[in-house]
Amino acid sequence: MQNTENRKNERGAIALVAGFALIGLIGFAALVVDVGYALLTKAELQNVADVAARSGDLELGRVYDELGVDPAEYTLNAGDRARVLMAVNSYSRRNTAAAVPIAIRAEDVQFGQWDMGTATFTPADHNVTAIQVVARRDTVANGAVTSLLSSVLGKDEFEIKAEAGATLAPVAKLPRGKVDFPVGIAKAWFQGKHSPCGSPTSISFYPTGTLQGCAGWHTFDTGPARASRLKAILRAMRWGGETGVSPEVVVGETYFEFSGGTVDSVLHEAEELYEAKRDGSGRWQVHIPVYDRNDCSNPNQSIKIIGIATAVITGIDAHGGDKRIDAEVSCDVIGYGEGGGPNYGTQVGVPMIIR
Repeated sequence: MQNTENRKNERGAIALVAGFALIGLIGFAALVVDVGYALLTKAELQNVADVAARSGDLELGRVYDELGVDPAEYTLNAGDRARVLMAVNSYSRRNTAAAVPIAIRAEDVQFGQWDMGTATFTPADHNVTAIQVVARRDTVANGAVTSLLSSVLGKDEFEIKAEAGATLAPVAKLPRGKVDFPVGIAKAWFQGKHSPCGSPTSISFYPTGTLQGCAGWHTFDTGPARASRLKAILRAMRWGGETGVSPEVVVGETYFEFSGGTVDSVLHEAEELYEAKRDGSGRWQVHIPVYDRNDCSNPNQSIKIIGIATAVITGIDAHGGDKRIDAEVSCDVIGYGEGGGPNYGTQVGVPMIIR
């Protein structure tokens, strides 16, 4: 009888242990399922944050482009911020996290600047070139995520959020055909300025070889850079033709062939091109390379392109004794190319994602 009783007790103990083990296994399985679900939701939220940040920063670029202002000289107003926030939500709501379309609160969009060197974001109202976005599934916005199985452990929901930023960035790569005029600006012209487009902004593309004319003429990446080749480029830019199509420019890698001298013989073609391209107020905006030169002497060799600048040609006079090409260097946001190069005032409105 005693052995039978012992066997019964043993069976009861085994059943009790098995019951506890089963509960533990169920809890562990529930935890594994919910962790996987949480990681999937986190990935979905990160995608939402990336898309929203890129869309908002792209809209920021459009604001500057439409206003024709230098970000360094502009403070965003309430209307600008509302426009960016609308763009953020227009794209975030098209995406879901755990089957819920994601809305981004105004409080979860920060405006400021991204420092490439230190990889830090600084909130700001002036000279805004970057935004940071937080996408949430929590009790603050869009609702916490309901757990699938973890309610057996007493946890019915969990909160998740993801953050991303996007920044306008100086041009690192300019597509083929986007250099509008066969002239470049020496790095020396920008040295010592408090900002790329800071005062003075005036520059002369003819005559060159001085601090005021700190520029040089080139024949893209094809040499030798003779005046006849330069004249053919200007004519092709005016009338069309492969000769006038600039190559892709990769900052830090591309070399252009510079002609040296003041190229007096091409001024007539340059003036014709200007007259065909200028607007009603006599202004023609061009994107041109910055070449690696620490002085303003006339360049006459193959020189590395280290950046992209924007200039507005305000007048060309190819006649008389006062022949000249007058221009102003300006800041600009463009919607093509790739960002990440040195800052010479032209930024890409196809923003880089930052995290």
